[in-house]
Order: sequence, then C-alpha cells, then structure tokens
Amino acid sequence: MSSLVEMQNLVHEAADYTAHSDNWKDRVQAAARAFGFGWSRTKDLYYQDARRVNAEEMDRARKVVRRLKNERQRREAAEHVAWLRRTVKSLRAGGADLDGGSLDALERLAGVVGAEGGAVVAMAAENHPRRRSTD
Repeated sequence: MSSLVEMQNLVHEAADYTAHSDNWKDRVQAAARAFGFGWSRTKDLYYQDARRVNAEEMDRARKVVRRLKNERQRREAAEHVAWLRRTVKSLRAGGADLDGGSLDALERLAGVVGAEGGAVVAMAAENHPRRRSTD
C-alpha cells in the first residue's frame, strides 16, 4: 500500500473516531484537530490529493489513530462493565431465580475488569481455571 493510500485511510479512521457528523467538512476538521495538521493539508490527505506524505506526518497520524482506538476500546469496556454491574444489581434486587454463585462470579469478573478497558471475554478466558494453559 502506498503511503498516500495509508495516510488517507488514517485520516478517514481519525475522522470516524472524532467527527460528530458524516459531513465531509466536519470530518476533515475533526481529523485536522486530532492530528494537529492544517485544514487544507488534511483535506488533501482526506481526498488523496496530496503529492507526498512526510515521515513525521505518517508517524504522528499512526500514533494519534492508535491512541483514539485505545481510548474508544477503554470507553466501551467501561460501558460494558457498568452495564454488567447494573444487570447483576437488578437481578439481585428482583430476586431472580438464578444461581447465586453465578451472580457472584459475574460481580467478581466486573471487579477484575473494572474500568481498565480489558476485554471482558479475554479476562474471563484468562481467569477460567479450565482454560488456563499448562505451559
């Protein structure tokens, strides 16, 4: 993949994470703000009209997109954990006919994952005694 194509993809990805609408001007502005580039330069990159991409620009764009992706993953994980905690609390309060040990395990899982942003499924697999590797 050429550097221009990669940079266009990075600009679009940054816009996906930061723009509040699908309007191209809003998307270019959001990506420009995220990268710290000028609006005109970002527009050229967005439409692949740029003639070249500096290594510093590419490095910065990769770093920013990586950070935006990590922030979104952490935010989504925190939302999932909050939902899990609300669900367990609701089930306990409602006197649902469920195994109390299962609810305790869900509460422990929510406590282990917390708002750190780890994947709930990955943490469950790592902490499950039958799924641990025997290396």
